[in-house]
Amino acid sequence: MKIVEAEIPLKIYQNMRVACGLSPKTDEAGKIGLKNSLYSIMVMEEDEVIGMGRIIGDGGCFCQVVDICVIPEKQGKGIGKLIMESITNYIHNKLPEYKRTP
Repeated sequence: MKIVEAEIPLKIYQNMRVACGLSPKTDEAGKIGLKNSLYSIMVMEEDEVIGMGRIIGDGGCFCQVVDICVIPEKQGKGIGKLIMESITNYIHNKLPEYKRTP
């Protein structure tokens, strides 16, 4: 397996969502959403995408983790955790630090 940090291609995004039980997205919605991602990750096994995840938000004050999915045949093998570790690393290392309240 390898991690690819890049914009998720539209057809892969659409197919992964449906394969993982998420709602389908139109071409128009998918193109807009993917282009506006703060961070996107795919997990590859050979030449096949088996997992993905994204961060959306304003890049300064707010972000939201979305589209976390792993194809059903590969679930339960820690791939989702791998996706979340990469997303968490991005949040901690690439987004502005936030002030914690006591």
